[in-house]
Amino acid sequence: MNNKIVYLLKNTEKDLALFERSIKSLVENFLPWNDCSICVFHEGIDHHWFSNIKSKYAIKLTDATIQFQIPSFLNSSSIPEKILIPNTVLQFGMGYRHMCRFFSGTIYEHPLMLETDYYLRLDNDSSITSPVTYNIFEKMKTLDAVYGYNHLTIDNPVVVDGLWEACVDYARDKHVYSKPFQDLKFPYMYYTNFEVGKTSWFREEGYQGFFKHIDNAGGIYTKRWGDAPIKYLGIGM
Repeated sequence: MNNKIVYLLKNTEKDLALFERSIKSLVENFLPWNDCSICVFHEGIDHHWFSNIKSKYAIKLTDATIQFQIPSFLNSSSIPEKILIPNTVLQFGMGYRHMCRFFSGTIYEHPLMLETDYYLRLDNDSSITSPVTYNIFEKMKTLDAVYGYNHLTIDNPVVVDGLWEACVDYARDKHVYSKPFQDLKFPYMYYTNFEVGKTSWFREEGYQGFFKHIDNAGGIYTKRWGDAPIKYLGIGM
């Protein structure tokens, strides 16, 4: 099988250091039992830096430069530069919302993902802290599973405003839900800094149709709808 570990990496000293620590944990606790390549998406990190990491840890690593932009079907003047969460210090810039859109759906259209069977997504601060002594991708295949996660949590209601309604509209219009839609607990979400997925399933019309509906609604950029609740709802239907 062609399986990948995927990251989206920012070009800051802190993020690069965290990424290298994550790679070190994979070399020690994951890759000996899970032979797969690592694919790092980024917006312009020097390719030589990745070459040094590849050589230092003797891993199969590919980096891919991507250019994020607000989709043309949205009115950019209506999109706030930052999303502020009342009564907290939390704020989400444009880069974070680009990330949410990428992992919600557009990643599956990238050429490097087209021939990928299963993927494991990690964040740069994700670490495998103890040995995973079995092949998780083979496990997914054996179980005929399309998605795996390690934690279910609840999102801040402020940043999912309108998302449930957009999903209900889509479900009713397309008659796609596989169980009573109200059975889905919301605003629950998968904690997507560790997720395993069957890539082909997310490229099928069932999920892509759902994602495009959510994408066109604009809430990823105007409300900060995250990839975690979007995945939870899309898979749940």
